[in-house]
Amino acid sequence: MNRFTPLVVVLLFSLCRSLSSQVYQHPLLEQIDNLRTMKTLYDTGEDLYENIDGTPFLSDEFLPGDIYMRSGEVYSGDFRYDIYADQVQFKGENMIYCIAFPEDIVSVKIGDIILKYLSNADNKKASEGYLINLTDGYYSLYMKLNKTLNPPVSVKPYQPEEPGKFVDKDEYYFIGIGDTPILRVKGKREVIEMFPGKEKLVKDFIDREGIKTNNRNDLIRLVTFLNSD
Repeated sequence: MNRFTPLVVVLLFSLCRSLSSQVYQHPLLEQIDNLRTMKTLYDTGEDLYENIDGTPFLSDEFLPGDIYMRSGEVYSGDFRYDIYADQVQFKGENMIYCIAFPEDIVSVKIGDIILKYLSNADNKKASEGYLINLTDGYYSLYMKLNKTLNPPVSVKPYQPEEPGKFVDKDEYYFIGIGDTPILRVKGKREVIEMFPGKEKLVKDFIDREGIKTNNRNDLIRLVTFLNSD
């Protein structure tokens, strides 16, 4: 994985939350001095992920992208997504920045993917985080990526020490309906119950098309069908 020096500065986006009809686009590098900033504790000059195998990032490289704010402004720059820390990072000239208040963001485009910071009600326990937007419309489909960090293994007789390692975990999916909190996709019955008044339509489509609720392409087909109905 690529190494970076995490002299991390948090961007405190204290912008208006209301949507604006006019869009202002700025190169983010030119706007850093205009945004309130605060250093975090990660200013030691050490690599946060030093001596750890694997990668915490969706892509190690910073890719061109845009941040779309609820204020209507758009900031352009080079970004990457840290899956393990659930952070979007921006590459400055000599520093790495991370977004402190993602709730002020509508979406982040990084290369070909779109991230949204959303609330969900999974098992009646609300939580928030970045999700990849797979399909959009009145019915929307999102994917949550996950990584875990396996701890290092201490030296044993005839066995060298093994470093910690980032490991991919299974992704899971959420469906959004209008402006309501997104719901996690589980089994067939739970998916059918997500759509009051359309239960028969959804069940028939799932049965006819052989939809599997843990398959990305199948879920895209289902949500695309519902948006076209």
